Amino acid sequence: MGTLLAAPIDLTDPSFESNSGGDMAAGGWNNDLFPDWEGLNGQNAGEAFEEFIAGFVSEGTDHVGMAAGYYIWQDTGVAFEPNKTYQLTVGIGNRDAGFSPAGNVSVYAILNSAENLGFKW
Repeated sequence: MGTLLAAPIDLTDPSFESNSGGDMAAGGWNNDLFPDWEGLNGQNAGEAFEEFIAGFVSEGTDHVGMAAGYYIWQDTGVAFEPNKTYQLTVGIGNRDAGFSPAGNVSVYAILNSAENLGFKW
Protein backbone atom coordinates (compact mmCIF):
# COMPACT_ATOMS: atom_id res chain seq x y z
CA MET A 1 0.00 0.00 0.00
CA GLY A 2 1.16 3.49 -0.82
CA THR A 3 0.68 6.65 1.15
CA LEU A 4 -2.13 9.01 0.22
CA LEU A 5 -0.92 12.57 0.05
CA ALA A 6 -3.01 15.52 1.10
CA ALA A 7 -4.01 17.84 -1.70
CA PRO A 8 -4.55 21.44 -0.53
CA ILE A 9 -7.49 23.43 -1.85
CA ASP A 10 -7.46 27.08 -0.95
CA LEU A 11 -10.72 28.76 0.03
CA THR A 12 -11.22 32.47 -0.42
CA ASP A 13 -12.22 34.17 2.84
CA PRO A 14 -12.41 30.92 4.87
CA SER A 15 -12.96 32.77 8.15
CA PHE A 16 -15.51 35.27 6.76
CA GLU A 17 -13.23 38.19 7.62
CA SER A 18 -12.90 39.91 4.25
CA ASN A 19 -16.12 39.65 2.25
CA SER A 20 -18.20 42.64 1.20
CA GLY A 21 -19.00 43.38 4.85
CA GLY A 22 -15.33 44.17 5.40
CA ASP A 23 -13.97 44.50 8.89
CA MET A 24 -16.99 44.89 11.15
CA ALA A 25 -17.07 46.46 14.58
CA ALA A 26 -18.21 44.44 17.61
CA GLY A 27 -21.91 43.64 17.27
CA GLY A 28 -21.94 44.47 13.55
CA TRP A 29 -23.58 42.14 11.05
CA ASN A 30 -24.76 41.87 7.45
CA ASN A 31 -26.51 39.37 5.18
CA ASP A 32 -23.99 39.60 2.36
CA LEU A 33 -21.54 36.68 2.21
CA PHE A 34 -20.53 37.56 -1.36
CA PRO A 35 -18.33 37.66 -3.31
CA ASP A 36 -16.57 34.58 -1.97
CA TRP A 37 -19.50 32.51 -0.72
CA GLU A 38 -22.72 31.56 -2.52
CA GLY A 39 -26.01 30.92 -0.70
CA LEU A 40 -29.09 28.83 -1.43
CA ASN A 41 -31.26 31.84 -2.29
CA GLY A 42 -28.58 34.16 -3.63
CA GLN A 43 -26.97 37.35 -2.46
CA ASN A 44 -28.45 39.18 0.56
CA ALA A 45 -31.28 36.62 0.85
CA GLY A 46 -31.60 37.04 4.62
CA GLU A 47 -31.31 33.37 5.60
CA ALA A 48 -27.57 33.68 6.24
CA PHE A 49 -25.63 36.35 8.03
CA GLU A 50 -22.14 37.25 9.07
CA GLU A 51 -21.64 38.78 12.50
CA PHE A 52 -18.77 40.08 14.63
CA ILE A 53 -19.09 38.32 17.98
CA ALA A 54 -16.47 39.36 20.52
CA GLY A 55 -15.18 36.46 22.61
CA PHE A 56 -16.62 33.84 20.24
CA VAL A 57 -13.45 33.25 18.29
CA SER A 58 -12.39 30.36 16.12
CA GLU A 59 -10.30 32.08 13.46
CA GLY A 60 -10.98 35.78 13.43
CA THR A 61 -13.98 37.57 14.90
CA ASP A 62 -16.55 37.26 12.10
CA HIS A 63 -18.85 34.24 12.10
CA VAL A 64 -21.54 32.93 9.81
CA GLY A 65 -25.02 31.87 10.89
CA MET A 66 -27.79 30.29 8.82
CA ALA A 67 -31.48 29.55 9.05
CA ALA A 68 -32.58 25.91 9.31
CA GLY A 69 -32.25 24.15 5.97
CA TYR A 70 -30.09 26.88 4.46
CA TYR A 71 -26.64 26.21 3.03
CA ILE A 72 -23.68 28.07 1.62
CA TRP A 73 -20.83 26.91 -0.56
CA GLN A 74 -17.75 27.97 -2.43
CA ASP A 75 -16.78 26.70 -5.87
CA THR A 76 -13.01 26.48 -5.70
CA GLY A 77 -12.69 25.58 -9.38
CA VAL A 78 -10.35 22.75 -8.40
CA ALA A 79 -11.06 19.18 -9.51
CA PHE A 80 -10.51 16.40 -6.98
CA GLU A 81 -7.42 14.35 -7.68
CA PRO A 82 -7.48 10.55 -7.59
CA ASN A 83 -5.75 8.83 -4.68
CA LYS A 84 -5.59 12.00 -2.59
CA THR A 85 -6.87 12.67 0.91
CA TYR A 86 -8.86 15.82 1.60
CA GLN A 87 -9.51 17.21 5.06
CA LEU A 88 -12.05 19.81 6.11
CA THR A 89 -11.54 21.68 9.37
CA VAL A 90 -14.34 23.86 10.74
CA GLY A 91 -14.79 25.90 13.89
CA ILE A 92 -18.33 25.39 15.21
CA GLY A 93 -20.29 26.43 18.24
CA ASN A 94 -23.70 27.14 19.68
CA ARG A 95 -24.38 30.81 20.06
CA ASP A 96 -27.18 30.47 22.63
CA ALA A 97 -30.49 28.63 23.07
CA GLY A 98 -32.36 31.20 20.98
CA PHE A 99 -30.08 30.83 17.95
CA SER A 100 -28.88 27.24 18.47
CA PRO A 101 -31.82 25.32 19.96
CA ALA A 102 -31.65 21.73 21.19
CA GLY A 103 -31.62 19.34 18.24
CA ASN A 104 -29.74 21.80 16.04
CA VAL A 105 -28.01 19.85 13.24
CA SER A 106 -25.19 21.09 11.03
CA VAL A 107 -23.58 19.34 8.08
CA TYR A 108 -20.09 20.08 6.77
CA ALA A 109 -18.89 18.46 3.57
CA ILE A 110 -16.47 18.49 0.68
CA LEU A 111 -18.40 17.74 -2.50
CA ASN A 112 -17.34 17.36 -6.10
CA SER A 113 -20.64 18.63 -7.48
CA ALA A 114 -23.76 20.51 -6.42
CA GLU A 115 -25.79 17.30 -6.67
CA ASN A 116 -26.01 16.72 -2.90
CA LEU A 117 -26.38 20.33 -1.79
CA GLY A 118 -29.52 20.84 0.24
CA PHE A 119 -30.26 17.19 0.96
CA LYS A 120 -32.96 16.53 3.54
CA TRP A 121 -32.73 14.21 6.53
